[in-house]
Amino acid sequence: MKKIAAVFFSLVCLISSCNVKEVSTETVPQTVSSAVRKAYPEATDLKFTELEANKIWVSEFVIKIQKMSAVVNNTGQITETYNVARVGTVLPESAQKFITTNYPDAKIVSIDEQINDQKKVIGYKVLIKTKEGKEVVMLFDTTGSLTLLIAKDGTPSTKPESNTYAIEPKDLPEAIKKVLTEKHGEYKFIKGVVMVENGKKTYHVVVSKEMVIYEYTFDETGAILKSSSSGIKADAPNKVTQKELGKNDIPGKSKEYLDKTYKSWDYMKGLVFYENDKVTGYLAVVKVEGKLYYVYFDATGGYLKTTTETTVETPKPTVQEKAIETKAGFKLQMQLLDG
Repeated sequence: MKKIAAVFFSLVCLISSCNVKEVSTETVPQTVSSAVRKAYPEATDLKFTELEANKIWVSEFVIKIQKMSAVVNNTGQITETYNVARVGTVLPESAQKFITTNYPDAKIVSIDEQINDQKKVIGYKVLIKTKEGKEVVMLFDTTGSLTLLIAKDGTPSTKPESNTYAIEPKDLPEAIKKVLTEKHGEYKFIKGVVMVENGKKTYHVVVSKEMVIYEYTFDETGAILKSSSSGIKADAPNKVTQKELGKNDIPGKSKEYLDKTYKSWDYMKGLVFYENDKVTGYLAVVKVEGKLYYVYFDATGGYLKTTTETTVETPKPTVQEKAIETKAGFKLQMQLLDG
């Protein structure tokens, strides 16, 4: 199965307005400083800040006139790179709509572009401030689909600064792995972020099972501090039903959105949702450049939200089946045909 490439910058440093300790370049491990200099030989004004002692650093530098930042671990691996507040950066329409819909009176403080090794933009990091003083950091992919959101209320705090960095499944404490396995059996790890505050760690974890996305916040002992889910839930009320959505039955408004958002997309499968025999919404599963997008629409075909999931490597049988079950035992086989 392909690994899901999801790496995240020190988000809470932004939303906590923290000033983590800047360290001298001479005191940074050679593997860390060399990694940045090798990747960006033209970098000037190179500075390092330690996010977690002897483990994670963020480097800030300038190439020509563009400010940039990169997160580096103690093995010399650059896990994230950003163009910081590049002039002319424009968010995808879906991302703009998400912000204006959910935070209509918020002010956008900054927009950074996440780039890959080939300097291609692969996502956006947005910091906003609401009229209530809450600061929110959001990550979007290049289509404008939200991949992560972390918020901090505007309440003054005397707590030490917080640092955040991305983790892989192997970095999860055994206690958390156990909870996830007990709840979901086999699941797909989507992303994980660790928040370090006052010497204590909080784990923000997103996993998926079939057509449901689960988000958890754990403490170090594996206790669930917060949880939520989205998608098609197994415990849906009995009065809710669903049936397969054919490509030709996609509402016109929904198809217009898909055509506008994705330059080239392949329709996999979809669902029509009913409540008391009345249409309440639609789900279209489309594949774009090897990645699955679960796009939800309301009863009129208007766009609601998008969740993402990277496709698995194609097995020898070219059909991968997914089952969606309701509490009443209704079962629909979703055949995701290899494009």
